[in-house]
Amino acid sequence: MTLSPTGLNTWVGVGAHTPLYLAAAGIERFVRTSVHHYNSLADIEAFGRSLRRVCAG
Repeated sequence: MTLSPTGLNTWVGVGAHTPLYLAAAGIERFVRTSVHHYNSLADIEAFGRSLRRVCAG
C-alpha cells in the first residue's frame, strides 16, 4: 500500500539531506510530508489513518 492513492503528498528524503541529524543517526531514507496553514484537522487525521494502514502492511 502507498499513500499516493489517498491524495496525500509525500516524498522520500535521504539522510544526506540532514547530515547533522539523520545521517549521523544512521537513517538512510525517510518519508517526508508537510503540514501547512491550509491543512485542516481532518486532513491531518486522514494522514494519520493512512500512515497507520501503510505501516500495518
